Amino acid sequence: VIEDSEIYGFENAIAGDGWTATRVDIHSTTGDGVKLGTNVTLQNSWIHGATPASGAHADGGQMQGGERNLVVRNNTIDMSCSTCNSALFLAPDLGPS
Repeated sequence: VIEDSEIYGFENAIAGDGWTATRVDIHSTTGDGVKLGTNVTLQNSWIHGATPASGAHADGGQMQGGERNLVVRNNTIDMSCSTCNSALFLAPDLGPS
């Protein structure tokens, strides 16, 4: 559980299964804001200011393995950088990221 926190400067701020993030300020990531797994809740948080590495694109949240029990609610996701891709990238048939 991550609450009332700021995460910045990582490739991906949070990744994997079994986490809850509430009121988290996520910025300055060089990959995706978060990797969304199974049994994950992302709520009331702010993802912004991505700085993708050269040749990369960035998503605010990315899910690509058919995860279950995923809740994304009441967030502000600003992916307005020139090489950003999408606020949420959901592709359940691509396999694990």
